[in-house]
This record gives sequence, structure tokens and C-alpha cells, in this order.
Amino acid sequence: MNGAVLKLIDLGSSVSVSTVVLPDLEFASPEMLTSPATAGPSTDMWSLGVLLYILLSGVSPFPRRE
Repeated sequence: MNGAVLKLIDLGSSVSVSTVVLPDLEFASPEMLTSPATAGPSTDMWSLGVLLYILLSGVSPFPRRE
């Protein structure tokens, strides 16, 4: 696999409302919810961690309340 490139993309899980972009809450980091202007590489790592957890365990780390 020399030279293999892995690309991760957002397939439209965020919703745009006028000028505000609302992320999918299951993958959003705490700082993204409190202050979206502080979004950066750490928020991407949070989302990747949630995604990997779901892929490895088969369940969300944050079960939805009913």
C-alpha cells in the first residue's frame, strides 16, 4: 500500500441555517457546541475518535435519550 491516500469527507451531515452551520450533535466536540469559532484540529480529532469508537464497538459512545 505504498502511496495509498485515505480521505475522510463530510457527506452532508451538517445542516446550514442562514449563515450558521449546525454539526451533527453525535460527532460534535464540546467546544464546537459552546463556541464554534474555536473549531480546529482538536474538534476533528474528537469527531474521528467518536467515529472510530462506533466502528470498533458498533454502538455510539453517547446513547440518545428518549
